[in-house]
Amino acid sequence: MQTIHTWFKRLKKISLFLLIIILCSHLFSKDIIRFAEKNILYSNTLPHLLIELDMSFTYLGKINFKIKDIAEGQRYIFVNASPDKKVYRLFIAQFENILPNSNQIYNYSFSQALQIDGIKCKHNMFAFSNKEAIKQKPQGEAALTYHYLKNKGFELEDEWITSRFVTVTDEKRKHELILFYVENLSETGFRILELYEDNHYSKLGEKVCKQIKGRSLNSFNIFNLNQSP
Repeated sequence: MQTIHTWFKRLKKISLFLLIIILCSHLFSKDIIRFAEKNILYSNTLPHLLIELDMSFTYLGKINFKIKDIAEGQRYIFVNASPDKKVYRLFIAQFENILPNSNQIYNYSFSQALQIDGIKCKHNMFAFSNKEAIKQKPQGEAALTYHYLKNKGFELEDEWITSRFVTVTDEKRKHELILFYVENLSETGFRILELYEDNHYSKLGEKVCKQIKGRSLNSFNIFNLNQSP
């Protein structure tokens, strides 16, 4: 259980502007309000939380996407890059919802989920090639993110490894939040083909995934604002 002192200590790290937005949205607004600044992301509902990344990440911007006639959402993109815009790591918060005319739901099982500040998160990992992702889904979220970054002048490697955390944010299972921690696979010293055997992780792949999972969990904190202090 969080203490009032813990809440105050966390809130002191936020700019006055963001703190005003948080307080006003909590007290007066019935609309969905989400706001990002530097290494902080705030959402007033679905879910009500604050995410604090390590200081090497900087908020870059938001993109909208749609998945056929099923779902839509927004991606809040944070980047850790060199001064000459070579991307080392990304952190993406994806707020997604099923469209009103669809009867689909987010039917995940959380029986073995991680608990992050009281929020159940299903975790998995995967490595991927930007080129292949764009080829397979030219209008997919990965392709949109890649082009967004390139248009901002960033340099991206082709092979990445991702640590993914997903939670369903309403009882009707119509809304979800996915957190992606994405890192250059080259940082591990290996290629995608070395991590898999017959479409399953090799022993090397399992070792690499364990390391990346640990780094991903150390890169952010979730402050669950639905919990009582």
